[in-house]
Amino acid sequence: MSFESSISVTTLLVSGGLCQMLVWVLRWHSAPEEGAEYRHWIVAWQAQAAYYLIGAVAFVAGVLGWGTPNLRLLLSVPTQIASALAAVLLVAGTFGFVRNRSVPRDVLRSAIVAAVLAGTTVALLATLVGGGVSFRAAFRALVTAASFLASAWLIWAGRARSDRPARLLTVALSGFAVANIHYLVYWTLIVSGREPNYSLVWFTLLDLLWIAAIAISTVAMALAEQRKTGIAALQQQEQSFRRMIENSSDILAVFDAERNLQYLSPSAERVLGWTNELRGRSVLEFVHPEDIGGIAARISSAQLAHGPFLARIRASSGNWVRLEAVTRRLEDESGRPIVVVNARDVTEREQLETSLRESQKLDSIGRLAGGVAHDINNILMVIANEADLAVEEAPASLHPSLEAISAASARATEMTRQLLTFARRQPVQPSVVDVLEVVTRTLRMTTRLMRESIELRFAATTDRHFALVDPTQLEQVVMNLIVNARDAIPGHGSIDVSVGLRTLGSEHNRDLAAGEYVSITIRDTGVGISEQIRPHLFEPFFTTKGLGEGTGLGLATSYGIVRQANGSISVTSKVGEGSTFEVLLPLTDETPQTGTPSLRPALRGNGEKVLIAEDDESVRRLVARVLHDAGYHVIEAADGAEAVAAFGRESDICVLVSDVIMPRLNGAEVARQIRALDPEIGVLLVSGYAGDRNLLNTLSDNTVFLQKPVPGRELVRAVHALASRKKGLSEAQG
Repeated sequence: MSFESSISVTTLLVSGGLCQMLVWVLRWHSAPEEGAEYRHWIVAWQAQAAYYLIGAVAFVAGVLGWGTPNLRLLLSVPTQIASALAAVLLVAGTFGFVRNRSVPRDVLRSAIVAAVLAGTTVALLATLVGGGVSFRAAFRALVTAASFLASAWLIWAGRARSDRPARLLTVALSGFAVANIHYLVYWTLIVSGREPNYSLVWFTLLDLLWIAAIAISTVAMALAEQRKTGIAALQQQEQSFRRMIENSSDILAVFDAERNLQYLSPSAERVLGWTNELRGRSVLEFVHPEDIGGIAARISSAQLAHGPFLARIRASSGNWVRLEAVTRRLEDESGRPIVVVNARDVTEREQLETSLRESQKLDSIGRLAGGVAHDINNILMVIANEADLAVEEAPASLHPSLEAISAASARATEMTRQLLTFARRQPVQPSVVDVLEVVTRTLRMTTRLMRESIELRFAATTDRHFALVDPTQLEQVVMNLIVNARDAIPGHGSIDVSVGLRTLGSEHNRDLAAGEYVSITIRDTGVGISEQIRPHLFEPFFTTKGLGEGTGLGLATSYGIVRQANGSISVTSKVGEGSTFEVLLPLTDETPQTGTPSLRPALRGNGEKVLIAEDDESVRRLVARVLHDAGYHVIEAADGAEAVAAFGRESDICVLVSDVIMPRLNGAEVARQIRALDPEIGVLLVSGYAGDRNLLNTLSDNTVFLQKPVPGRELVRAVHALASRKKGLSEAQG
């Protein structure tokens, strides 16, 4: 093999090696989910490498005389196909790279088919018709020059003006295209019979230069593209993180080891009113003095606890905002220690928790008060009725003492009623009332209670103010609040009472459903209520008045009445500026009804059977005695289960008198079981408190409830009414 032949073979092999190296580099830069242009380029340069390597084999075979027509055809076909495919895929990859989208598959498929057909046709024509190497080389030079010029133009038009690696690639592609144009002219002259007077062997060395330049600039452009993609992804991630921080309700702060603020998220302005203008200032400037020690330890670079903690931070308005925060020690880019604090405003949450605790505490106290009132009412019932019965038999000299006992039991009864009202276990008779009318009527009664130094003012809207509430209890609430307002004014002052409507949305903090409410507001100019006293206002027996000036049940009773009517009562106050109490009652569209039927029964029985179910023996004996003296036949049962058994044994029982709260079976359950046997039996429920008052709502209309202590005459009147109704139904059916 001559020296020039060796140069040609070496050039082909090195060119193929460079193309293959470029394939490996492009594969390293490409990703499975993106970079279609890299995949097209990879196949294009793989085809270029195949062309050079197959060309080297064909050249050696020709030089050494190994070539036969069949072998030359076998090598010529893949060589020309590889050349055409490389041209098509190079342009397709360049188009996708510049336009950031792939060439449509049908277009690419058609171009590949055309390239395969063209390469095969050229190989066959060169072998069968003639022209040999010159014809094939001219075709190779044509498609290579066209594809590289097209790629150079695409890159120049789309990327090269702002991308230095793209400009280098444009120059390299253009240079290789110019070289192939020279080859096209050279081989065209040979085919036409005018052979140039110089050899192409040494010119082929330029292929190595251009291919190397293309490889270097392609790698540089791929690296630049990856860097640009990475920067864009980083910027997008940073923007997402910034949006998340800016729209977060939590506060993010960064402090250095000296506790100086380095960064403060925008949410701090919404929560505290501060902005990043505090950068460089110590966090201890804004911490409540009592919390400085804990904060200093938390943000110390030497010791750092990771658990959540509470701290009061001063807002720009001067108020203290309670924050719950967690801390974490990190290092910045330079390795210096920093502390990252994530905090959130828990003021509203703590207010809700406090409100819940107060509600639970009042509910627990209410259950205790209800239980105590139940037992006391049983005792008071015996005391009051025994005193009334003794008056009829005792000498006149004992009447004052017995009357004093009756008066004392009446006062004790009123106190237990207040306890039951606070506990919301007092059976009420709610009706649709005009709240404005009730308040106006109460104000007329309280006017005489006002001192001359106090001005009582009243204002109301002209809207309808109808609510479902016990009118007597509502008068008691208004009276209690006005008297408390009067007592809170030491000298001259005023009390403003107003009635109006108020709409609550879903965002309010009260334990009420959203909707319209009737509002009763009582505002005074008294001494005000301190923050220490305010949480205890509605507790029973809590009072700030002197000994003998109050029982401490007024506000507790008012609280129970309002809550029992599905409303709320709240207070706002500031020491030295007076207090404002607001009562909210659900507004109803119903209108008040006038006229109530009166019950005027006789007071004597005629031997009718009455079944008494009462677990308190003293009360049971008293009730039996009263009814027996009134002319009834009494059957006693010590509890609910015994009463059901007694009803099964006896016949013609017309009235059941039962306590509500009893062991084994309560009064409502006893009434249901007995009514299942006799639907027309009259039921009189008597109790110190109703317990779950919803039990009473499940009974029929032929049921009467009396609150202990019950005077004997009221007991007889109720039994007589029920017995008469039962007798009338029996006669009608007979």
